[in-house]
Amino acid sequence: MNNSTFGLVFKELRKKRGFKLDSFEEIGLTRSTLSRFERGVNSLGVDQFYEALRFMDIPIAEVEQTYLASGRGSFKAIYDELYEAYYTMDVEKIKSFQKSFHEPLQKIAMKCLLLDFTAHGKLTEEEEEGLVDFFDAVEDWTVYEFSLLQFSIAQLHARNIANLLSQLHEDTAHFRHIRQYRRYIIQITLKGAFALMVQDKLKRAEKELDTALDFTDQDDLYLRNELFFMQGYLTYKKGFPQKGHQEVKQAIQTFENLGSTNAANYFKMLEKRFMKIKK
Repeated sequence: MNNSTFGLVFKELRKKRGFKLDSFEEIGLTRSTLSRFERGVNSLGVDQFYEALRFMDIPIAEVEQTYLASGRGSFKAIYDELYEAYYTMDVEKIKSFQKSFHEPLQKIAMKCLLLDFTAHGKLTEEEEEGLVDFFDAVEDWTVYEFSLLQFSIAQLHARNIANLLSQLHEDTAHFRHIRQYRRYIIQITLKGAFALMVQDKLKRAEKELDTALDFTDQDDLYLRNELFFMQGYLTYKKGFPQKGHQEVKQAIQTFENLGSTNAANYFKMLEKRFMKIKK
């Protein structure tokens, strides 16, 4: 792990638990190695990092919360508001967030959210390249990176979507036992799969839907129904419009039955925009 922020997080957690740098020598980590890691001078292997956490009896959730309290925490602080604005299709609120951000990637992510609601416009080549370069360099996935990818993936070209989803699944395998992380991964996968279907990459989209199905908990009714909607759209794209429409409408009705009105309206928008509705 070579993100200097994680060195600072580790130092904060170590001091909070009352451990000294030389306490970790019994698990093979020298004082010098950890000191340099905490100062951002050198990296620490992922296995070593998790072994040190286990040694201090620190759950990954606590690492996440401490990380979020650092520089990028402000983005996660408004994640729920952004998520709600997106599913209520509150364009003006998303625009206001876009104006408040200073980092270029955050502004591009907001542009992606806005483009999700219109059939006109797209990212520039430079904007897409900037996003792809950022995600290619990610080694330590946190809510910040998950959020940026979830917000932007639908506006990328199919090849970039497929490559980033492969990278995501490989890099986050150790997170899948944590329910909330697993939900982030599934939501990104489903949104990416839908974008692949829109771009007629049906075989790859079907593979991603199968992956999402394997990860989704039986009791997660929202995600399972979102997956059902995506499977209906895949059926439609494969040349079975009547059956696909029936499955999509059933998913929308299920959202309404679950009391998820915003989700129902959002998926109605997708149906209207990407499917020819038979009167």
